[in-house]
Amino acid sequence: MDRPEKTTPTLVFLHGVKNQGPRAEASKKWRRGLSAGLEAAGYAGIEGLDVVEPSYPDILLRLNGEPRRDDDKFPSITQPWRTPAQRKTDKTNFDRRSAAMERRLVDSVAHAHGPFNTVADKAAAMAFRIPFFRDASHYMNDETVRREVLNRIMRQLPDQGSIVLIGHSLGSVIAADLLPRIPNELKVAGMITVGSPLAQGNFDLNKLDTNLKEPPSNLEWWVNFWSGTDPVTARRGAASAVAWLLDIRVSTPFQPFAAHDAHEYLSNELVGKAVGYALYGSQSTEIAVIESGLDVQMDPEELRSLVSLRLSHLIQGRLKGDAQARFAGALGRVQHQTVDDLIEKRKMEGRPVPGALADLHTSDVITSGLAVSPRPSAFPSREDATELFTVLALQNPLFPYEIEVKDSIRVSAMRELAREMQLHPQLGEDALDAVEEASKVLAGKSWLMKWGLVGAGALAVFASGGLLLPAAPGVVGAAAVTSALASFGPGGMIGGLLTAGALVSAGSGTITAGVMSAGSTADEVEGLIHGQLSRLILREKCGLDSDENVWNMWVESERELIRHQRRLERFSDNNSIGLKETEKKLSTLRKAIRYADQHGLSPSF
Repeated sequence: MDRPEKTTPTLVFLHGVKNQGPRAEASKKWRRGLSAGLEAAGYAGIEGLDVVEPSYPDILLRLNGEPRRDDDKFPSITQPWRTPAQRKTDKTNFDRRSAAMERRLVDSVAHAHGPFNTVADKAAAMAFRIPFFRDASHYMNDETVRREVLNRIMRQLPDQGSIVLIGHSLGSVIAADLLPRIPNELKVAGMITVGSPLAQGNFDLNKLDTNLKEPPSNLEWWVNFWSGTDPVTARRGAASAVAWLLDIRVSTPFQPFAAHDAHEYLSNELVGKAVGYALYGSQSTEIAVIESGLDVQMDPEELRSLVSLRLSHLIQGRLKGDAQARFAGALGRVQHQTVDDLIEKRKMEGRPVPGALADLHTSDVITSGLAVSPRPSAFPSREDATELFTVLALQNPLFPYEIEVKDSIRVSAMRELAREMQLHPQLGEDALDAVEEASKVLAGKSWLMKWGLVGAGALAVFASGGLLLPAAPGVVGAAAVTSALASFGPGGMIGGLLTAGALVSAGSGTITAGVMSAGSTADEVEGLIHGQLSRLILREKCGLDSDENVWNMWVESERELIRHQRRLERFSDNNSIGLKETEKKLSTLRKAIRYADQHGLSPSF
C-alpha cells in the first residue's frame, strides 16, 4: 500500500505499567497491534513513521523513600489566554470535529462489541486491590513521580509540527495530564486513549479536572476506546471524567488481562480508523460512491425531509453569532443522520438511491461537521402545499435539539421557501399565522406551539401503524433493532414529519381514533386538534374549500368521548385522573368545533 506523499505527524505512544518487561518485546507487540488495526481500516502501517515511545517504569517504581530528582520544575500549563467569545468559538469548532469523528466511527459501533461477562464483572471490582494496579495510582498521588514522568516525555516531543498522541492504561492518564502542557504551537492532530482507568474512583482526578475543563486550543479531537470486558476501565467510558471527549466501546477478549492488553485494543479496526485518520487524513473510500439514480423518483417522506432540511438551512443563514453556530452544528448532525437513514431504508428495500440523496451523502463535509444545503425540486399543488407548510410550521426539524428562533426569522425563511417552490411567498407566512390562530383558539391566549409538540403517544401510534421497516437480509435480533433508522422512529426528524403529516391530513381516521382513545393524554389530543385546525385555517386563507373529513372526525370523536365520559362518571371517583383527562379532551375538541362552525370551516349543507 502506497503511503500518501505528505508530512505525517509524529506518533507518540505512552505505555501503561504492564509494559515494564523486556522493552523490545513490549514495543514490538503494540506496534504489531497498531499496524494490524491500521491495515484493517485500509491505512498503511506505521513503518517509516517518526515514533516517540517514552519509557518511565523506572520512575514509577522508584517509590518508598528512594532518592528523587528535584532539579526539574513541574511542566506548566501552556494554553493561551482567550476571551470568553474565543473560548466559546473554539469549543463549538471542537464539538464539530468530534461529531465528525463520531459519524466516521459510529456505523461500526453497533457490532463492535460483545456482551458483558461475569469474569470481567468480578475483575472490575478487584482490579485496583492488587499491587500491579495499585502501583499505577501512585502516579497521581506522588507529585515527584508525576513531575519526572511528564518532564521526561516533554523532552522527547518534537519542537514543532504535529503529533498523534496514543495512551494505553496508565498512559491514558499521563496523556490527559500532559495534554494541556504541550506547547501551543505543537498541534495534536488527534488523541486516542485505550483501556483508560480514568473512570475508576481509585484515581484522584482533581488535578486533571482543573486543567481539562475544556479542550485545549491545539487539540483536534480526543477519542477514548473502552471494552466492557476490560476491568481497568470500570466497564465505562472516560467521558465520566472528561465530559467533552468521545467514548467508543469496542470488543476485547473475555479474559481480564487479555481484555486490557494494548495489542488487543490497537488491532481493532475502529481504533485503526481513528489513528489512521489522525496520521493520514481521509481515505477516498470514506466517501462512498452511491448509485446516483438521477431518474429515480423520491418518496413523499424523502421529499418532505429535504424540504424540511432546506427550511432549516434558510433559518440558519438568517441567524448570527452563537445561535447560528449552535444551529449549524445541530443541523449538520440531523441532516447526516436523516440522509443516512433514507439511503439505508432504500438499501433495505432493494431500491436504487435518488441522485438528490446521493449528492447530499457524498458532499457532506465530514471534517467541519457543516452540511450542504439540499435543493428540493418539489412543486406541489396548493392542496398539497397547505398540508406541507402546516407540517413545517408545527414541527421542529432539528429534534432533539431545541434552539429558539425569532418569529421574524421563521416568517422570512418560510416565505423564501415558498418562493423557491414556485408558490406564493405569502403561503409561508400564512402557515405560521394559521398555527398562531389555532393556538389562540385552543389555549385562549396567544402562544406559538413549540416545534415538536406532537404527543409521544401520537408518534407511537403512527410508528406502529405506518413506519414498520423491513429488516436487512440476514439481520436479526439486536442487530435489527440497532439498524432501525433513528430518524424514522418516534422523536426522529422523519418520524416527526410523517406523524405531523398524518395528523393534519384528511385521510388519517385511524390515527385520529388512536389519539382519541382512552390511552392518550389531553396534551396529545391538543396536538392532534391543533394541527388539524391549523390546516383548516390555512386552507381558508388560500381560498380552498374546507375539509369535510376533518369535521366528521371531530364530531365522531366528540360522540365517543361523551360516551366514555359517562361511563367514567358512573363508576370512577369524581377527582379521578382519567375523568379529568377526558374532560380536557372534550373541552379542546369543542373549542375547535365551535370555531370551525363560526368561521365557515364546517361543511355547508
